[in-house]
Amino acid sequence: MRRPIDITDFLTNLADKLEDRDPDALVPAYQVFANNKTSTSDPMDGVLAAMGNNPEAALEYLTPEGDGSVDGDGNWVPDDKARQRWEKLTSRDWDCDFTMPASDKPTAADGLTSAVAAASSFRNPGPGEDGAVSSDAARRDAAATYTSGMGVDYFSGDSWSRDEFTDTMKHNLAVVVANSPEEVAAAAAGNAEVSTGGEGPSLARWGVTPTDMSTMIFRFGDSQDAMTVANTGVGDYHHRRIEEAMSTDDPDQSNLGDEYEQLSTSSSYLTELSRMRYDEDMKADSRHAEDPSKASTHPVPNLLLAQAYGDAMNHGLLTDPSTLTTAKGHDWAVSDPDHPDAAPTVDIAGLTRGQADDMTAWEENSVTNKNDLGVLNEISHLINAGWGNGRDAASDARTN
Repeated sequence: MRRPIDITDFLTNLADKLEDRDPDALVPAYQVFANNKTSTSDPMDGVLAAMGNNPEAALEYLTPEGDGSVDGDGNWVPDDKARQRWEKLTSRDWDCDFTMPASDKPTAADGLTSAVAAASSFRNPGPGEDGAVSSDAARRDAAATYTSGMGVDYFSGDSWSRDEFTDTMKHNLAVVVANSPEEVAAAAAGNAEVSTGGEGPSLARWGVTPTDMSTMIFRFGDSQDAMTVANTGVGDYHHRRIEEAMSTDDPDQSNLGDEYEQLSTSSSYLTELSRMRYDEDMKADSRHAEDPSKASTHPVPNLLLAQAYGDAMNHGLLTDPSTLTTAKGHDWAVSDPDHPDAAPTVDIAGLTRGQADDMTAWEENSVTNKNDLGVLNEISHLINAGWGNGRDAASDARTN
C-alpha cells in the first residue's frame, strides 16, 4: 500500500530543490496557452503559491527550524539557513513585467507573497484553555513575525515600486498588514518605531520602519479589495482592545474615548494612504495634469462616530432616561421586549451607513441631557483628534 504523501513536506522539499534552479534554463520565460492566457515559467511560483493554501509549509519553508530559536524578548533568532534563504529570495529575478504594469500577466512574486501571507497567519495567537499562549504557538508567532518582517522590508523597499504590484500581490501583502495590526497602529500614531508595545514580537526587529509600513500600504492603496482586507484586520484589532478596555472593573468614558481615538487614528492613516495613491496615479495620468484632490481631506466617517456612540450606550455611559427613550424610536436601537424599560443596545458590527447617519443626527438633535452630551462630545473630540493624527502620519510614505 502506497504511503500517503505529506503535502507539507512535499512542498518544502520541492521548493528547497527549485530555489537554486535557473528558471530560464527550464522553459521559456512565459508560456501562452490556447485560451491566450499567460503563465510565468519560474517553477518557484507554483510551489510558493501552493504554500499560500498551506500555512504550515509556508512557515516551515520561509523560516526553516534548524537552529532557529526564540530569544528572551520573544523574537525569532534565525539560523544561517534562514538568512541564506531570504538572501536568495530577495535577490531573485521574479519575472516582473516592468513594461506592462497595467497588464494581468502574472509574476512569480505572486507566489512569494502568497507564502508570506499564509505564514503571517500564525502571528498573534490566542490563549489556550489555560488562558496562556502555548510555547509552540509563541514559537510560531516569533517565526511568523520574522517572515512578515522580511516580506514587508523587501516589498516596501527599492526593489519594487507601486506599478510593479499585481492585484494578487496587493491582496497578499494586505493580508500581512491585517495580521500586523499593532505595527499599523504604531505607524499611524506617528511612533518612531513599529513596536508592538510589549504585546509580542515586532516587525521592527527585522528592520521595518513606520515609513516602510506606510509605503507598502500606499503601494496597494489603489486596490479596494486590499484596502478592505487591511481595514478589516486593523479594525478588528481595535474593537478587541475596546472590549478589553471596557471589561475592567469600573470603565468610564476616558477608557472608551482613548481606544476610539486610536481606532480613528489607524482608520484615518489607512484612508489617507489610499487617497495618496489615488492622487499619485491621477498626477501620472497625462489627462490629469493637475491634482484636484490634493487639498481635499476625508472627514471622520459617521460610521465611526456611530460605533462609538453605540458602545457608550452598550456600556452604560449614557444614563438619562430621556436620552434612552429617544433612542428607542430608531431602528439601530435594539430593545428587549421582555424588559421594555431597560436601556436599548446597539449592534456595533451590524450598523449600516444609513443607520450611522441617523445615529449621528440623533446625537446632534435629540440628546439634550448635559451629562450624556458631555460623554458623546468628549468621545467625538478624541475621534476627530485621532483622525487628524493618522492623516499626518501617512505623509511619510515613499510614493513610488
